[in-house]
Amino acid sequence: MIVCRVFTLLFLMCVTACGVCSSLFPLFRREFRVSDMGFDNFTESLYNQHLFRDTVYYWYTEFLVYDDYLSLSYGREYNGARACETSKMHFLVASALSTAGAGLGGLAVIMCAAWIYAGFDSCLHSFIIFATFLSFGCYAVTVALMTYSYLNDTCTGSNRHMTAYNKQNPKYEIVEGFGLLCSAAGGMLIGLVMAAMNFCVCTDTDDYCGGRGKSREVYVIAADPSSSHRSRSMATMSKSHSESGLSRTSSMLGRSRGEVAMPRRSSQGTLSRASSASSIGSSRSSGSVYSRSSRSSRSGRSSRSGHRRPHK
Repeated sequence: MIVCRVFTLLFLMCVTACGVCSSLFPLFRREFRVSDMGFDNFTESLYNQHLFRDTVYYWYTEFLVYDDYLSLSYGREYNGARACETSKMHFLVASALSTAGAGLGGLAVIMCAAWIYAGFDSCLHSFIIFATFLSFGCYAVTVALMTYSYLNDTCTGSNRHMTAYNKQNPKYEIVEGFGLLCSAAGGMLIGLVMAAMNFCVCTDTDDYCGGRGKSREVYVIAADPSSSHRSRSMATMSKSHSESGLSRTSSMLGRSRGEVAMPRRSSQGTLSRASSASSIGSSRSSGSVYSRSSRSSRSGRSSRSGHRRPHK
């Protein structure tokens, strides 16, 4: 499982790098010359040999005019200052979500690096799956917003109408930034599946995946492949010795408990015998006293009867 975790870490690092680069590279671009646009002769005479390049980023659109050797003019229009509110919100939300996706991807990479030698009871896998899922959601929404802006017009029916990028003349082409964005979204989905599989697909013999009962025997067998039979026999012998030792200790404990309990029984017996003897002795003494008192009373009566006066 360590190899799988390392592979997941490297894959998430590459995907996160794609997401970061998608925020830096342009999404759409077009290049054209004035002679290809069909303008009048005056314009052609001025800009016939000049090349125009328009590049769309998350935060701004860049306009560049240059000839074959030197740039002549440079302009930049920030997407937050657009007249069309819908297009402005699309780009602002997309830029924020792209940044959040890159941050969550970096957090998932850090936790995945710490998860390589973590045990089964660690909660890092839950945070990795959660961060990867959130990063995938951010990139997926960003792809949807940029695709909508590229294919559909915004602010239609008003003077702030903005034509779709693929409908302009000449139209914008999808370039490296959008491709990296799609790669980041798909890669985060694959990374989410890989992280879930690393957590769910576990074996009983894996020490880093919850194996507790059979890992020791497997390590003994794998220590020396040439003497596998010997190690197995030694493992069984140690197991039998441990069982016999447990039985001996249990029998010794039972004997010790019996020896401790016997004096209690004998002491109870002696106490009961002593109590019975004392009760018998007391009854005998009371009986002797009773017999003596009865004899004395009888003798007194007889003496009294002997000293009676005769009748006149």
